[in-house]
Amino acid sequence: MASKVRNKSGSVRQLCAVAMFVDVEGFSKLVHQKPADVFFDEVRRCLEKISVTVAAYGGKVNQAIGGGLLCYFEDKEVLSENDAKIGEFLVGVLQCASQIQTESVDALLASGNDSSNSQDNRIFLPLRIGVSFGDCFLGHLLPGQESLVGEPVQLAKRLEAASETFKILVSPIVRNILENANTDFS
Repeated sequence: MASKVRNKSGSVRQLCAVAMFVDVEGFSKLVHQKPADVFFDEVRRCLEKISVTVAAYGGKVNQAIGGGLLCYFEDKEVLSENDAKIGEFLVGVLQCASQIQTESVDALLASGNDSSNSQDNRIFLPLRIGVSFGDCFLGHLLPGQESLVGEPVQLAKRLEAASETFKILVSPIVRNILENANTDFS
């Protein structure tokens, strides 16, 4: 259930949301493989493409952190429903994550599987994704910048870090809702 409270920097909104963290695996090591301008252009292109995909599925990018994006998906009406409706919503989020990973693999295949030797100076950026669900807070921790915080955000980041390259790791609550809703998403 969403609610609003005021703090010194503005309103804080409680929301039930799906948090998704997408990150470039080995970002710190990759930064040294090419000149900084080439590397940052490639990361920007990658994150912009992910942002467009997230928006196409009704999500929002909350923050860019290094080579990663914190995204969230909320639908106040659906997320207050039963497991079946929430399960359908989660399937949409996982389809978004799957599309992001598919495009990442396609980029690898197009580069000839060699991230350091591509002809157009592009760098292949391997991705990992973590997805969690639950109550979060959205408010201003810094002036002019909304921040999404809460257990689902932290868990999505930890799941991403534990995930294998090209994989999507979901929290137990996401898995349970999908199983209870009888969805067919593996």
